[in-house]
Amino acid sequence: MSPIRRENATKNGEKPGCKTDDLYLIHGYLRRTLTRIPELIDAADPKDKARVELIARHIEEVAHQLIHHHLHEDAVMWERLIQRAPEATEDVLRMKEHHQHIHKKAEDVIDAVSEWKMNPSFKESLMHKVQDIREEALAHLDDEEKTIKPLAAKHLTQSEWNHMAEMAMEEEKDSPRGLFIIGYLYHCAPTEEVRQEFWKALPLPAKILYHLTTKKKFEKEWKQLYS
Repeated sequence: MSPIRRENATKNGEKPGCKTDDLYLIHGYLRRTLTRIPELIDAADPKDKARVELIARHIEEVAHQLIHHHLHEDAVMWERLIQRAPEATEDVLRMKEHHQHIHKKAEDVIDAVSEWKMNPSFKESLMHKVQDIREEALAHLDDEEKTIKPLAAKHLTQSEWNHMAEMAMEEEKDSPRGLFIIGYLYHCAPTEEVRQEFWKALPLPAKILYHLTTKKKFEKEWKQLYS
């Protein structure tokens, strides 16, 4: 099969080529939170149980979002990119390896959070694990934006690319924290353009529910964490 025919081979006949800038949205959230979490741990008063619980939940949430984001990419991108752009196989395999390492480190962080909640005076293990995953994850995000984002824009269809966001929304729709994630994504968007595109793409019921039930709670939570 010629490169052109291989590139155009999709199951539903939709031509490859898609907008991928919404990747900056989840990456912005991960960059901002992973960068700032160590300062939260370092400054936490072990005697302030409520604050320890707040920070612990935040760390667990970020770790789970990182895991799920990578699982969505694993499910949608790698096999298709290798099939349609075999010249990029080395880059794809490197991304897959990154995901395996980071997934394990995220689970280690979640375990360390549980230990920290039981013994808030001993934060060294959690701090070490958070700093370790931060270093690897931030380097991975940079690498992915440089190498995989352009490949996906060329070789995936818009429906295939959008499926990752649809998977995330499906997972969050029944979660009591799902609307808070909307707040974090919106707040951490790296540019106003990305922020507005995210808001524009949200289903209207989600926008209404967020404004009615969650916006003020999210803003209060953000101030409690990072003021």
